[in-house]
Amino acid sequence: MIEENTYRDYWTNVESIGADAVQEAMQHSGDANEALEMVREHIDQSVDGSYWVIYTHAAAKGLIHSDNESAFFDHGMDASGWEDYGTVVTQLMYFALHQDVWDRMPNDWEEQIEAHFE
Repeated sequence: MIEENTYRDYWTNVESIGADAVQEAMQHSGDANEALEMVREHIDQSVDGSYWVIYTHAAAKGLIHSDNESAFFDHGMDASGWEDYGTVVTQLMYFALHQDVWDRMPNDWEEQIEAHFE
């Protein structure tokens, strides 16, 4: 568990989600196509269960650190179902963290996976 909610903690977590996704996919997939899909699933699941998303105080702080605090709206999502502060910040943070992870993925991550399975 993260002890602090610092900028460094946030970005270290962002980069580890992407790196872990690629590593896990290469280790546990049978071929490149399966690995590419596994990366996407791993990122989705890691972001959904992230400390930065599930804890309201961390989500509020994470939005300050994120480069994509408006990603929820950028993806055309509907905020009409929001009923409380916790829901607002955790949903905003999910989309922000998800986009931050994808933005920080190495440009050649797909090529790395394809090369691994050649």
